[in-house]
Amino acid sequence: IARVPEMLSQGVNVGLGTDGAGSNNLLDMFEVMKTAAIIHKQRLGDPTVLPAQKILDMATIIPARALGLPIGSIEEGREPVLNGEEARKAVEIILAIYESARTGRSVDLPLKR
Repeated sequence: IARVPEMLSQGVNVGLGTDGAGSNNLLDMFEVMKTAAIIHKQRLGDPTVLPAQKILDMATIIPARALGLPIGSIEEGREPVLNGEEARKAVEIILAIYESARTGRSVDLPLKR
């Protein structure tokens, strides 16, 4: 188990991700975030280790910054990566992929324009 809280305290940027069939064949980032939080709370016996905001940052803004991408957060004054219609379609696709990964069943992707 990576010593994530200790790495963070040393200034290491730690990002969360999934690798699909390489480990548990589940591309569920919510499960990854949950596991990352729970495992270190138990390991250190400290329920305050890795609060929800830090876990969310490790799944969004930290990896985006590490890759040099202008994404990963919604902030006032920040340019949107997608316009409203593109964002709606992206969310529909992401939700369909999530549902497929969560249930193991095929789902129809909403690709119609």
